[in-house]
Amino acid sequence: MVELCLLDNDLFLLLIEKAFAKVLGGYHRLKEGSTAWALSAMTGDQTRIFVRAEDGSWARKELEEELDDAGERSLSLFGTGVELSPEVLFEVLRKYCLLESVLCAAGASASSGLHPKQTYGILDVRKVPAGLKLGDWLKVVQMRHLAEATPWRSRDPEAVTAEPGARARV
Repeated sequence: MVELCLLDNDLFLLLIEKAFAKVLGGYHRLKEGSTAWALSAMTGDQTRIFVRAEDGSWARKELEEELDDAGERSLSLFGTGVELSPEVLFEVLRKYCLLESVLCAAGASASSGLHPKQTYGILDVRKVPAGLKLGDWLKVVQMRHLAEATPWRSRDPEAVTAEPGARARV
């Protein structure tokens, strides 16, 4: 995976977006785009896409890009046959986070507490002790939307506030 050194300054991300929009021919070309395609185009690396199935598992998809005669691109996803449980996907994300890979989340529904049709950078993926009992862990993913600060998110958002002292451990 490709590593990207991000500064603590959001201006850096805005400059990347502006440069990418310029390469594509304007900001209007970014609208309704694919985060996976953009990462692949900017880094030259293959991206891995995981789509949540109705049963809660995560299916790995590959992105295929085609250009028509006018130079317009079209994207399609095709299945790879690889399916991961939520637990295994969390460990995959944690591994890539430790490798300092570029990680993003997109395609959320409004019920998740995230903005639909927006992309979030995944800043950190970790396990924190959930309580006094050995082996109890909270699985936490820290995500950031460029326009607003997003707090730590968990599969069970109430767990961070319901568990005494959990917020301090995060």
